[in-house]
Amino acid sequence: MDYLLFNSLNSFLTAAIIIMLGQIIYAAIGFGSAMISITMLSIIFGNISQIIPYFLLLCVPTEIIIVSRNRHFLDFKFLKNFLLYLFSGLLIGSLLLKFTMPQKLLIYLGLVIIVIAFYFLLFENKMNPSFKKNGMAGKTLSFLSGILGGVYGISGPPIIIFLKGLKMDKSRFRTTILSVFFAMSIIRTFIYTLLGLYNTKIILSVIATLPFVAAGIYIGNKIHLIISETRFKKITAILLLINGTILVLKHLK
Repeated sequence: MDYLLFNSLNSFLTAAIIIMLGQIIYAAIGFGSAMISITMLSIIFGNISQIIPYFLLLCVPTEIIIVSRNRHFLDFKFLKNFLLYLFSGLLIGSLLLKFTMPQKLLIYLGLVIIVIAFYFLLFENKMNPSFKKNGMAGKTLSFLSGILGGVYGISGPPIIIFLKGLKMDKSRFRTTILSVFFAMSIIRTFIYTLLGLYNTKIILSVIATLPFVAAGIYIGNKIHLIISETRFKKITAILLLINGTILVLKHLK
């Protein structure tokens, strides 16, 4: 399988199952896909400068489907203002992905994932921030999201903190965060293409993995309707903590 990122059938199936798991989480709670999939893929395969552009393209179908089905919840004026501050962060993060040593990126990724996991496990339910739609907090958090999204494809936590502070209901929150991710995906795809991060292997690997993405979306949408979001989020956070720790320990050697 020299034409794919994964050089054997077993490697491809391992990656595909990880991708499906990430999409299940993404469709079920609106975030977490990149944190789970990218850390697990990085632990097994290590090539983060190819994994992140590859994973980015896989998320776009999920975003299109969920956003189009729930577009009546969207506030386009809010999204426009929010995304203006993401762009500069995305550009900085993308340049870090292009020019920083891969091993350092993997160690820092593990540390970021550990911090995020502890936030969801210990602090999220205790924090009750209150933000204005166009306040400075939103601009700062959107810029930070852009940096994390550009370098790691992990832009969720700062956005989650901000949207939580706007007191959105479950459906509006899920649709808004996915629409932000969708807009970021389009911008990141453009930036990554300009930086030469895409190649034929990545494109073919995306096409080969799409059936697993579809299966993940289907299962995740079912879970969204029947399982407590709080419980599912806690399981995801524990998995993140384990993955982040393994990633740091593996690349500190």
